[in-house]
Amino acid sequence: PVTAVAVSGNHRWLYLADRDGRVHRYGLPGLEALQVIPLSEAPITAMATLLGGISILAGDGAGVVHQLFPVRNEANEYRLQPIRQFEPIDGAIRWIFPEERRKGFLALSERATGQKWPPAPITSLALIESLTSQPSASRCMESNDCPSNSSAPQR
Repeated sequence: PVTAVAVSGNHRWLYLADRDGRVHRYGLPGLEALQVIPLSEAPITAMATLLGGISILAGDGAGVVHQLFPVRNEANEYRLQPIRQFEPIDGAIRWIFPEERRKGFLALSERATGQKWPPAPITSLALIESLTSQPSASRCMESNDCPSNSSAPQR
């Protein structure tokens, strides 16, 4: 089954991810299967494109965000290549929010931990809740020890 979806900014390619840690690249508009990229031993759980729509970010079940982008090979054909991966965070990646004006992003896990690139600490559970509209870590909710913030959604 498909676990995440992304479309290139120029609408030339469709990217589908699966539970086996692979990203599948299809040509548009005809859905021509072009490439399967083994990326992780964990399922791919989230995808997004960076500013410009060429670089793909794929988050996995081990908390790692992978960056890929198309590179021309010797035959002058595009091949999607894994370029780098970022330090893992605690829990499976559930959301990736690209910045609108720079090539940065915010990745959030199922355990309400986050990673920002370029690096910056992410400590506010209220911020994470407001971005995801999801409850934060269960330990916070169970202990009723969550930080208060008027901008966070009310439960």
